[in-house]
Amino acid sequence: MIILTFLNICSISCILYSFTAKHQYVLIEIFSEAWTFMKIEVAEEYVIQSSLQKNYTQYLQMYYQVEQGKQYDLDIYIQPEDTYKINQVEKRDCPNNCSQKGLCQKLECQCFEFIAGDRCQYDIEPIFDRSTYYIEMIPFQSKIIAIYLQQDDIVDDQQQIRNVRFTVSPSINATIYFLFPFEIPYKSLKNSKLVFDGIIDQEGQEIDFSNKFESYHLRSANYSFVFMLQNPYFLTLNFTIKSELIDNDNQFQDFILVIILSIVSFIILLVIIYIVKKRCQYMQEKKQKGNQSLNSQKGLLHLMGIVDPAKDQECIICLDLLDQKPCRITPCKHTLHEVCLNQWLQKQKNCPICREAFLDEEGYPKYVKTRNQTTTFLNHHISQYGIQ
Repeated sequence: MIILTFLNICSISCILYSFTAKHQYVLIEIFSEAWTFMKIEVAEEYVIQSSLQKNYTQYLQMYYQVEQGKQYDLDIYIQPEDTYKINQVEKRDCPNNCSQKGLCQKLECQCFEFIAGDRCQYDIEPIFDRSTYYIEMIPFQSKIIAIYLQQDDIVDDQQQIRNVRFTVSPSINATIYFLFPFEIPYKSLKNSKLVFDGIIDQEGQEIDFSNKFESYHLRSANYSFVFMLQNPYFLTLNFTIKSELIDNDNQFQDFILVIILSIVSFIILLVIIYIVKKRCQYMQEKKQKGNQSLNSQKGLLHLMGIVDPAKDQECIICLDLLDQKPCRITPCKHTLHEVCLNQWLQKQKNCPICREAFLDEEGYPKYVKTRNQTTTFLNHHISQYGIQ
């Protein structure tokens, strides 16, 4: 299939190049004034050995390696056939001698200032202090422009990085790179510098380049947006390019959001600290009240005298006979089991029989004098159990 296809092509347009190889390479070059599709194919005995093609360019070259002293009959297909050169050369060199706009070093073109491209074929048009720019381009032409903006304009008063908005009429294919001050375009047009690649139209394209921006020590330093433009139409057109810096609302909104979240978080933290503190105070007060209640209960119990109950009398609480367990007498002269009375005092501070209060109006326990108690004994218990 490859042989038949090449024969069909060569029947229309093909160059027969017969020679005895004197050097290591055959250099094939195509030149064109228009921006067009270019292709080179080299075949030996109707078998394609090498092929190269490129869309929308003005120059294409191929180095075809040969063996010195050997006779060759090459079939070379060239598209278009406007202008071409076929020569034998000793070594590989930079394409088109860097268009006489740069130096060839290690087979790569080192372009002069405001020149770019793999063969230094683009003149970079610098644009300073202009928000509108007009450019004429022939069909499928590629062109490079550099729009320069000062650091003072890029950074606002809140030290936020503004966005940049570009509009083009009519629409155009654009690849945009963001370069720092004193960066050379031909060395710096890399993916790490890329900020946009696509179509820009009259509705415009807003670009956020803050993640690539780094401040420079000179506030007046110029940063550049380097455009690689291509006219996608079959007509020669005049394009209008406009640029403007706009405040980065997203950054400002993010900044405000961070502040609000920080304040809310701080308030929530204060509320949590307040709740925990109040909870600890409540638990401590509850514990103290419990201890005071327990002490008061024990104090009241011990202030009630121990007595020997009469036989055949029942405890009103448990209904067992009083003489089966130790008993105490209340200030109202009722005898109860000590254990039952203790349990009763955990809930009530009055007599379970007559409901007389065990505490007087001032909150002091009523004194019971028995054969086991004295006034000194009473005072001792009041002090010991902290009865109020």
